[in-house]
Amino acid sequence: MNVELTHHAAEILEAVRAQTEEPVELILEHALENFAREQRVERSDDATVGVYRQGVREMLDFVKQNRVRLDPGISVKDLIREGQRL
Repeated sequence: MNVELTHHAAEILEAVRAQTEEPVELILEHALENFAREQRVERSDDATVGVYRQGVREMLDFVKQNRVRLDPGISVKDLIREGQRL
C-alpha cells in the first residue's frame, strides 16, 4: 500500500523519527494502533477482543451466581457499555 502524506503529516513523522530513530513503518504502526484504540476500532483477529469478551462473560456469570439486582431500567449490559465508553 502506498500512502501520500500531507506536508504537515510528513513534518510530524520526520520530527518523531529524528527523536526516536525508529523506522518510519514502526512509527506509523504505533500511530495507527493509538488512533484505532481512541476510535474504539476492533479487529476480529485482535487478541484483546477475546479478552474483552471473556471479561464480559465473567461479569455476567457473577451477576447470575450472586443474583445481583439493579434499579428498574438499568441492565448489566448498560453498565458494561458505560464502562467500555470510559
